[in-house]
Amino acid sequence: YKRGIQLTSFYLSGEFMPHVRMMTTGLENRELAKKFGLPYVVLRQTRPYDTTTLNYNWQVWETNAFSLYTTVTSRMDKESAKQGIQAILHFMYQEGILTEMAEPVPEKKVSVISDRDMVIARTKEAGFFEYYTKTGASVKKGDILARVLRPSDGEILDEVKAPVDGILFFLYTEPLVYAKTAVIKMIPAGR
Repeated sequence: YKRGIQLTSFYLSGEFMPHVRMMTTGLENRELAKKFGLPYVVLRQTRPYDTTTLNYNWQVWETNAFSLYTTVTSRMDKESAKQGIQAILHFMYQEGILTEMAEPVPEKKVSVISDRDMVIARTKEAGFFEYYTKTGASVKKGDILARVLRPSDGEILDEVKAPVDGILFFLYTEPLVYAKTAVIKMIPAGR
């Protein structure tokens, strides 16, 4: 195949900024990824276990492989699903596979970023997880983004603060959290 699109999930429950993700195998095509019309293209550094994944093997066998992330990957969400479908149709239209689109996607700036540029905030304690922001929000270093509460009495055990100025890219959304869980991923300001 010339192109492969994987509708993917994530190992943590949460919400993302919509994006297309590609592994950096040396065969990735950034310009082609921009044709989905999503705000971000994320280049993910490969790890040894990736050699067993569909996306990696598509790329090494000369298929342009893309992992599509909509806002929600851990539950059914009609708006998020519509966004994914629209991105795929936009890609197909841009590539000449479709000759018409019922709802054209307005052209917008697409940022290409590396997963290594993202800054992660982790919990220090386990407990109930209460978050105060949404993906896409611009936050300042030190802003309180979430709290971890003791289940027995609701006492605050931990405050998760923005480690840098930037945009909230990923937000963990489950009501319970373990200690040392990556609950926030941010794109630092200026990236």
